Amino acid sequence: MPTGFIDLNDSGIDQAIDGQVIATSPAYAVLDSGKLLIGQPALESARLYPRWTNNRFWHQLNTDPIPNATDLIRHHADLALSHLEALAGGFHTTSEVLIAVPGHYGRAELGLLLGLANSTDVPVVGLVDSGLISIASQAPEDQALFLDISLHNITLTEYKVDGALKKINNHLISESGLSTLWERWANAIAARFVQTSRFDPMHQAESEQQLFNRLPLWIRTQGGVGQFDLNFNDANYSVSINHSILTPSVSGIYDEVRQGLSALNPAATLYISHRFKGLPGFNELLNQASVRNLVHLSRDAAIEGCYSFKQKLLPTNDRIAHVTALTLDKPTISSRSSAGNGAASNNLDNDDTDLVSSETFTPESAAAEEKKQPTHLLINHHAYPIKEKMDLGRLLEDELLVNQVTSVPNVAICSFQIEASKLTIASDNPQIHLNDMPIKGLMPIYVGDRLIIDTALVTFIALISDLKANARPASNNNPEQVG
Repeated sequence: MPTGFIDLNDSGIDQAIDGQVIATSPAYAVLDSGKLLIGQPALESARLYPRWTNNRFWHQLNTDPIPNATDLIRHHADLALSHLEALAGGFHTTSEVLIAVPGHYGRAELGLLLGLANSTDVPVVGLVDSGLISIASQAPEDQALFLDISLHNITLTEYKVDGALKKINNHLISESGLSTLWERWANAIAARFVQTSRFDPMHQAESEQQLFNRLPLWIRTQGGVGQFDLNFNDANYSVSINHSILTPSVSGIYDEVRQGLSALNPAATLYISHRFKGLPGFNELLNQASVRNLVHLSRDAAIEGCYSFKQKLLPTNDRIAHVTALTLDKPTISSRSSAGNGAASNNLDNDDTDLVSSETFTPESAAAEEKKQPTHLLINHHAYPIKEKMDLGRLLEDELLVNQVTSVPNVAICSFQIEASKLTIASDNPQIHLNDMPIKGLMPIYVGDRLIIDTALVTFIALISDLKANARPASNNNPEQVG
């Protein structure tokens, strides 16, 4: 079967099958009269419903509560899950999907991403650093840098070429991204309309939405120079725009980029993401930065890189790798079934592996690294010591949280197991979620995890004294105890 690819940049998530882009979906969500719009429909309604528009759920991928939360949408992970579910339809013919992830994602985001994918029909089998795979086909030499922009930041990632292309570090250049740029340019264009025709497109939501709908494509194709047209209430409005109108409003952001580029190694090659294409005044900025070795990447650089190096990105076992380094010789495209014939292994103990460096983890364990074992569970501000045969249903009844789920025997809620001082949970009840995710199989529990049973909340905690005790070296009688 064909292989699916995702380039996960929130300004426009590209979907591809066997290297061919099939769709692009921006990371926008709008709740309209109880109906959730996601992707392009949400972007085209964002100005009509500003109070419930969210475009930060991939940028800040977590389960922290968000303002205006509902029973349907509680946090950014819920919105990201809805977005993945919307993307899943494009992969119905694929048995494996590789995702190019942003350079600033850490293990917490990667683990949550895999957990979300595991709850959808998107069969994710591997993750790769987006900048790494975008420049891999360019055969970089010595030191390489990748400049990228998303909705909410601009980043610069360093790579070293020493027998392989290796990610070294990711730097935040600016906490402003395309969302801020579009906002400021829209205001500058609106001010120009007011000056020339007394028509203010920001005065009504419908005309404001039309301006924002047209702006990104106009920037990419016109580069911020030429006529900008709007049609509103059967009237046509047109205004002439140039860089002198647009660039002053973003000079502060450009200064941040200029400062970041000034610290570059002059011998390094700077690879520019296609997402900078057409940005008014940006080429002038690059000229001022005196970057000697400059390469503008194509729109499909990450997707084409994933396809070219697919053999090295696919796993050979059940552990998913986050690839941050790989050799640059291009293997013959083949499926996982031929992994024994030269495909890269994700087992870092294998001396013959083509993957120079990667992190391997499962969705259940990735986000849990460094977490401590709980000693108590918290219900209604009351702490109860954890025991293997806890009657959770009775505890919830005692806390007056009886409902259609908790009024049945405890075994129908969940079961706990304690082995080698490690707590795990199992449940077949679809109304029970661990950290807002369905429980599948036997899942570990750590301090800070949350068990949601219908409307009841159970939080797993540890007493400070118990945490200190767990920090002591494990005894010889229990060698598996977490130290």
